[in-house]
Amino acid sequence: MMFWVMAYHFISQPLDRVTELNTQIATLEKTRDEVSQELATLHLIEMQAKVDFYTELTSDEFLVDQLLTQDRIDPELALALVSVESGYNPRAVGRNTNGSRDFGFFQLNSTTYSQYSASALLDPETNIDLGVRHLDWVLDWSGNDVELALWAYNAGPYRATNPGLLPVSTQIYAEKIQDKLDRIIQGRRLVVAQRKLDHYTPLGLY
Repeated sequence: MMFWVMAYHFISQPLDRVTELNTQIATLEKTRDEVSQELATLHLIEMQAKVDFYTELTSDEFLVDQLLTQDRIDPELALALVSVESGYNPRAVGRNTNGSRDFGFFQLNSTTYSQYSASALLDPETNIDLGVRHLDWVLDWSGNDVELALWAYNAGPYRATNPGLLPVSTQIYAEKIQDKLDRIIQGRRLVVAQRKLDHYTPLGLY
């Protein structure tokens, strides 16, 4: 008997209550979709802000595009290393006391890459590909110890693991890259935050 009383009570509820519930559900679904769309917009804003910041930093769209489309290493670490190695100059050539030369963005050594001609090592695409692969290798070799990896990149794994053989210049080199990396991260965060703020300001949310 109680069951039929409860059933009758339920089906006798006003239809406007059902309408009200459906309206609330529709509002929640719209809010969910709007939040998803806003998150997607913010992601695009962040990505574009990064591209713009890196491009202004390096004055080289190709370098930025190549580093952002690879997934081997942190592009900001690569940017910091290239800054110290070549000053973002794709035509940079360094001369060493042993007679070898270093080429391009990543200053690839002519002895280490003896199978490549100088013109090949100065080709931006080849240089970036080989440089990224080598940096990825030393990071893997070092167990992702960035300082050790940078020592190995500059002086070779043997000297990197023998403190008595590690040049002071190599230690300074790694410190410069770490400092540059910190400044790149801080600059990128500032640019991204400003872009997001600019996005909200016209909406009257700031």
